[in-house]
Amino acid sequence: MKISDAIVEFTKKKNCTPAQLAIAWILSQGDYIIPIPGTRSIERLQENMGTLNVNLTQADLVELNKLIPIDIVAGEQFPERYNFEV
Repeated sequence: MKISDAIVEFTKKKNCTPAQLAIAWILSQGDYIIPIPGTRSIERLQENMGTLNVNLTQADLVELNKLIPIDIVAGEQFPERYNFEV
């Protein structure tokens, strides 16, 4: 929750939603990474499009990396009971 609270505070500074920040962060990772956001409503599509107005500076990216240290977010994507062999 501490990370989530810090992200929400950051979004207030950037005047965007957490979803917009997440998409903007992915877009900032390089030309070889492309976000594929899903949506079930026009409102969420419009929110996602608002990402184009979110400008993350190099200082912002440094701050975000401090908020979410790579070594603190770890673990499996799904519980073991969902693992299956292809």
